[in-house]
Amino acid sequence: PAPKMTEGFVNDWLHVIVHDASIFENEIPLPLNTLIETGNPAFFKPYLEEIDSILLKGNAFQEAMISNVIEALVLKLAEKSLLAEQARSESQWDHKLVGIRQQMNGHIMDDWTVNQLASQTGLSVSRFSVLYRQRFGTSPMDDLIQMRLTNAKKMLLSTNLTLHEISMQCGFQSESYFCRLFKSRFGVTPSEYKSR
Repeated sequence: PAPKMTEGFVNDWLHVIVHDASIFENEIPLPLNTLIETGNPAFFKPYLEEIDSILLKGNAFQEAMISNVIEALVLKLAEKSLLAEQARSESQWDHKLVGIRQQMNGHIMDDWTVNQLASQTGLSVSRFSVLYRQRFGTSPMDDLIQMRLTNAKKMLLSTNLTLHEISMQCGFQSESYFCRLFKSRFGVTPSEYKSR
């Protein structure tokens, strides 16, 4: 601890400097010559205590045992680094997903498909669908349907358009489909909703 302090400080990061990186390049995906944040100040403690215990016992296999502990530490660091990289990668798509959603909401009449949306982000259909659900809590197509229905509710209350006109302007293929979907989601028909 520093003078007049009861506790010291603990690092939650490691800076790996390697002169021969061949083992890491081929076998362990650990970023080199960079800080690796663990997010947990106690991360290194069990590894260091184990090394300390091995050194205190001092037996013929000491070097191999310490090597095993260090290897376990490096593998755990590589795993943490990989998870952090995945999180950064997913957040880079966030602005694209928000943009796609705004585009859908601004053009609800368009005949959107998941393939179309995914290709605009440069993601596969399955990856796009997973990231979209993680970000917005629903699938892209369910979200689009909800946008269309929300817009239809506004139009029912604020315009004198027919159900057919509203259904077409909101991107539904037919008035009957629109009416069935509206009733299944809200418990009332569009006409009943309008007359409330």
